[in-house]
Amino acid sequence: SRSVVVVEDEAFIRLLVAETLTSQGFDVRVASSAVEARGVVAEFDPNVAVLDIELGQGPTGLDLANALRQTAPEIAFVFLTNLPERSEEHTSALQ
Repeated sequence: SRSVVVVEDEAFIRLLVAETLTSQGFDVRVASSAVEARGVVAEFDPNVAVLDIELGQGPTGLDLANALRQTAPEIAFVFLTNLPERSEEHTSALQ
């Protein structure tokens, strides 16, 4: 199955990514926060999670990834960020 959850707090980016993936044949669900995403993942069981690293208030995309590794270790992750100066810092936080 080609299933993806897109977790992005900015509505325009969330919609853009979801529509792009849908047009390529992926089954896509969306969430605007880490809390919402955990419910979506529990119901939808995606193969891939596209996560914004900085999700505004609440847990970050990195927090979500670390939590999902415990409950759904088979999910692959793709990370988005608009903060290039912090991308190396975020990468090291995943190791």
